[in-house]
Amino acid sequence: MSNRLSDFGAQMAPPLDQTVQMTFHRLEKPDDQDNKRAAAIILRTVSHVEEAREYPVLVPKYDEKDFMIAEHYFIAQRREDYDLIGELEEHFRISLRYVLLWESMVDETLQAQMTLLTHEGEKAAFPVSPHNAVLYAMLHNMPILVEKRLVEQQKPVTRFPNEQNDMSFEERYVRMYMEIYRQAILENKLPDAYSPTELEQGFYFVGREGLRELEQLAVENERFEWAQVISDFLKK
Repeated sequence: MSNRLSDFGAQMAPPLDQTVQMTFHRLEKPDDQDNKRAAAIILRTVSHVEEAREYPVLVPKYDEKDFMIAEHYFIAQRREDYDLIGELEEHFRISLRYVLLWESMVDETLQAQMTLLTHEGEKAAFPVSPHNAVLYAMLHNMPILVEKRLVEQQKPVTRFPNEQNDMSFEERYVRMYMEIYRQAILENKLPDAYSPTELEQGFYFVGREGLRELEQLAVENERFEWAQVISDFLKK
């Protein structure tokens, strides 16, 4: 099975036997003196055999606005208003399976990915900010898996990936759309696997710059059906 999306920032994820399943326990607001984080999502282990342990997923201050919006819609259970992951599921006919969080061995930042199955049974994963991953896991009742080492050592990861500092919530999801289209092109899934409406909606979301990049990828890999569909859309 192909796992091309795992190459997009998620290749260092630990194996599942080195993780522990957790669930949302509570939300903690920081002290007024804390200018680095906006909140902490406290997770708790779900094992009925061992003593429960907690692990905090910190929300960086620069993501406070996006987090507060997501938190508002989660509390209100209005997923139709703020559910881009749901749109991905519907648009690409995928099924989200679980969320995985771990510490990067490269820069000691907290990383997160969502693992999915396509309607063809292919497994893939894509990166997402840790706190948004947890919120969506809660919204969709998905398992939350955390690297066992972090939970056992009670080691909260306090460093955040620098690349997210310059990226809005929407920009991160454009990246996810781009990677899903890249996978379709590289695996030679024909455009007619999607309805014209699905393609048009996805293309609008990716934008003209992203589409030119996908068109070039299609030409380089001799996926001329994709190149033609994208070219036709760009001419509109």
